[in-house]
Amino acid sequence: MRVHTGERPYACDHPGCGMKFTTTGNLKGHKHVHRDERPYACDSPGCGMGFTQRGTLERHKRVHRGERPYACDYPGCSMTFTDKGTMKRHKNVHTGERPYACDYPGCGMGFTQRGTLERHKRVHTGERPYACDYPGCGKKFKQSSNLTKHKRMHSGERP
Repeated sequence: MRVHTGERPYACDHPGCGMKFTTTGNLKGHKHVHRDERPYACDSPGCGMGFTQRGTLERHKRVHRGERPYACDYPGCSMTFTDKGTMKRHKNVHTGERPYACDYPGCGMGFTQRGTLERHKRVHTGERPYACDYPGCGKKFKQSSNLTKHKRMHSGERP
């Protein structure tokens, strides 16, 4: 019923989080994120990835098995996906739908994914949440990929 009503009575008590969930099980699984725990490990040779929730591990294993059970039903498209959410987001390519709109005054840009919108908002806020931990550096970046490229400079790799 809570899926239909939107009720989320179980709130995370981690400082600054405030996320709410429909079940205590979902809240419990979420708390692994704050403790940096990944109790569900992939047992495929050479993988070693870990996950906070069993369902995410099961979806991940589809990659190793080559399973792509979700197919785009747009005419002429043959794309397939390992999970339903990715397929749904893909469909925005065909429809042009951009359900995540920037609410910054005067902007009005729209995005197909929530994460892209959150990254975009840093243009307005100037937030740089990704900091280099190399001793004496401390440079900060808006995107994790830029931090990764920057760290290559410290390690001697080519950027």
